[in-house]
Amino acid sequence: MKTPKILVVDDERSVRQAIRFELEEDGYEVHYASNFLEAFELFHNMGADIIITDLFLEKGNGVDLIQKIKSENDEQPVIVITAYPESELGQHAKSIVKDRFHVKPFFMDQLKTQVTEILGKQAVSFAS
Repeated sequence: MKTPKILVVDDERSVRQAIRFELEEDGYEVHYASNFLEAFELFHNMGADIIITDLFLEKGNGVDLIQKIKSENDEQPVIVITAYPESELGQHAKSIVKDRFHVKPFFMDQLKTQVTEILGKQAVSFAS
C-alpha cells in the first residue's frame, strides 16, 4: 500500500514545520509550500491525497487554490487552517469546506484525527 501524500500550504514556516513533523511521525509523506504558486505547482507535479492550506498566502489565497484544484478534481480533500475565521475569505472558505475548517491556534490532535478519517474514507472508496 502506498504512503498517503499530504500537501501543507502555509506562509508561516513554523506552522508548516509543526504540521509536517506531526504527520510524518504518523507515517505520512508530507510536502509543503509557502505560497499559492508553489502549492499549485507541487500539486500538479506530485499530487496529494489531502491538501491542508492556510487562507492568506502570498501570490494568491487558499480559497482560490481550493477552487482551482477542485475545478480539476472535485473530490480532492482539502482542510483549511486560518487565524481569521471571521474574515470574508474565512467565511467563504468555511462554506466550501464545511467541517474541514480549523482556527489557529488549532489542536494538532484534532487535525491529525481528521486527516486519518479522510484517508480512511478514501481507502474504502478505492476498495469499492
